[in-house]
Amino acid sequence: MDNFHMPDVSIVICTCRAGVRLTRLLESVWKQRTSLRYEIIVVENGPEVGTSEPASSVQWILERQPGLSRARNIGVRAANAPVVAFLDDDMEAPPNWLDDLVNPILHEDFEAVTGGTRPLKLETDAEVLFDAYGGHGHSNKHSIYDASWLARHFLMLPLWKAGGLGNSALRRDVFERVGYFDEALGAGTPAGSWEDLDMIYRMLASGCRILHEPSAEVWHAHREDLGGLARQLCAYRRGEVCFCLLAVKRYRDLRAISHLTLWIPYWRTTLFARELWRRVQGKRLFHFDLMGREILAYASGPAALVSSRRRRTLSEKR
Repeated sequence: MDNFHMPDVSIVICTCRAGVRLTRLLESVWKQRTSLRYEIIVVENGPEVGTSEPASSVQWILERQPGLSRARNIGVRAANAPVVAFLDDDMEAPPNWLDDLVNPILHEDFEAVTGGTRPLKLETDAEVLFDAYGGHGHSNKHSIYDASWLARHFLMLPLWKAGGLGNSALRRDVFERVGYFDEALGAGTPAGSWEDLDMIYRMLASGCRILHEPSAEVWHAHREDLGGLARQLCAYRRGEVCFCLLAVKRYRDLRAISHLTLWIPYWRTTLFARELWRRVQGKRLFHFDLMGREILAYASGPAALVSSRRRRTLSEKR
């Protein structure tokens, strides 16, 4: 590909039988008001891929081995642009999204930008409950995160404050600097999640500067049913434990121990106490049975990490 036709940004979308949601997302990307040249790479991931109808303007990659991290890594390796943007398949982007997300990387000294996320709708109990947990919402302030920010936290690793990578843009050379997504973490693995926060940790620790730009927001379709929400939240809890264990083993970061033993118990106790007080007042928001499932998910984290790492090792040998 010659420089004249080289895209400014590669938009990587990983999906698994998203159907109508993916179509809406692609339509929102095609409606971007931007002078940037971009390519779209869709990685369809899962054991039964190949069911979607590829669009002619999209580079479509099929990957049967499940795992969001694996799919993202494949998308990055296929990218031709110096900047790689990520969108989850349950999102929709307004017309200004791409410019607001990518321009700080192209014109300022940032290695990555994370955007804001708002709920597409809040109609079902599950959608409202996910938003009450915090959803994918992050700070609505223009904020910068770097190694000094990471160093200021002594007892915990609040990496979620820097935003998630489901709506983000990274310099492509960041992956050469800190490595690719850990394929033992993330959706589609027993670990369940935290692959993006593991990447954020490695970026910050290596000296990268991350901008959280709220104006680069997207709309997110929350889980509509409580069963789907429970599986999602339990994956978050397993992933958090898996990341902390890896942070101790790989990076010798002892804050991960206090995160596990102090921060998580404090947060769960506070959440329970507030809900108990809400019940005393005749109100209700969180579900005690779901809270119990989340506690069990925390406890299953170590076994999930062992299973995830074993599966990754087996896949590398094939």
